[in-house]
Amino acid sequence: MLKHLALLLWLALSPIDQSSTPVLRGTWTASAGKQVFHGTWSAQAVPNSPDAANGSWALLNQSNQIVMMGTWSAVKTPRSWSGTWQARIVPAGGRGTPGRPMSGTWRADIGSSDQRTLGELLQESLEREITGAWQSGPLSGRWSLKGSPR
Repeated sequence: MLKHLALLLWLALSPIDQSSTPVLRGTWTASAGKQVFHGTWSAQAVPNSPDAANGSWALLNQSNQIVMMGTWSAVKTPRSWSGTWQARIVPAGGRGTPGRPMSGTWRADIGSSDQRTLGELLQESLEREITGAWQSGPLSGRWSLKGSPR
């Protein structure tokens, strides 16, 4: 039951648009001190705005059940890719009211990447791991993501 509810919530939050911009999906890991988290993500470039993208993400527990889910958005500036994220804790058993909202910021390490748009960077995640940093209030850490072929 929880898996089905979580899947329905995930699909409802996924920014799947019927336009020509493809939806990319993959997995991510993040650290906060010595703690490591993992989950899934989806992304789609904003139509007619190659320097912007948005998507959804989920935090999974050790049993790969969704325990937190949310959305993110990003823009590319001449020197970096950065954005914001927000999420809510998914109630145990899929019952009850979602937890209080959490939010933060993130940025991508672009290094020597020659990708001209955020969509190209996300597409590059199919070939190599993309890394960066995140922050939420006093908490911060590193993250990495990898795209998954369809």
